Amino acid sequence: MIVYTYKTIPYQEHAKLVYGYGEKGLISFLARGVMKLNSPLSFAAEPFRLLDVTLSQGTLPTLKEATLLNRYEHAKKDLIKTMVHHVIGEILAKNMAPEDDHVKLLGLLIKVFNHIEDDEDALSFLAVFMLKTLYFLGFGLHLSMCSECEKNQALGFDLYRLKTLCDVHGASSYDQQMRTLLITYLKADIEKEPLPKLIDASRVLDALGRLYEEHLEFQSKALKELLRLLKKETL
Repeated sequence: MIVYTYKTIPYQEHAKLVYGYGEKGLISFLARGVMKLNSPLSFAAEPFRLLDVTLSQGTLPTLKEATLLNRYEHAKKDLIKTMVHHVIGEILAKNMAPEDDHVKLLGLLIKVFNHIEDDEDALSFLAVFMLKTLYFLGFGLHLSMCSECEKNQALGFDLYRLKTLCDVHGASSYDQQMRTLLITYLKADIEKEPLPKLIDASRVLDALGRLYEEHLEFQSKALKELLRLLKKETL
């Protein structure tokens, strides 16, 4: 079973509890002995790893075998990329339900992390993940018409009001640029086409965070920390 691990905590002597996301959704399992220096499975009890695991049966399965598929080494050496992993892990932990299409979401997750690992522009791929996941969970942005008059021309997306508006109702050229970018990200096949660079990353990610709060009643602590970090870098 393919699993992305987003959190681990010590548990009893030499063991860890591992929390992950896989083809069947959220999962937790016990990794015995992995804190021993000579443990052959120590790699499987670290966060931000992609694994192929074999687990025992039961309410709290035990790790039996594991193969490391991706260590995401670059992310561990880059603070922004590390924070992106934290944000995505928190989104998974707090918002995934048993009935969601986990195979499709896991496929998106793996593609996004592969690009985050290899591309300098990690924030663009975080925005793609947040947009597509919000859509998968049933909350689109309604980008096709003005929320005030249903006009379908000269549209923009207002990052402050979180609405699609036409030029008559206040859509600026900046809003129109943002709407175009959001549509591109929402529809992007990141395996087949280059992704345009995220414009005004802090504002866009803040808006996406507020959309999660509005639709899912979810506030990401990791995203707030990432936005603080980005603000410091621009000072």
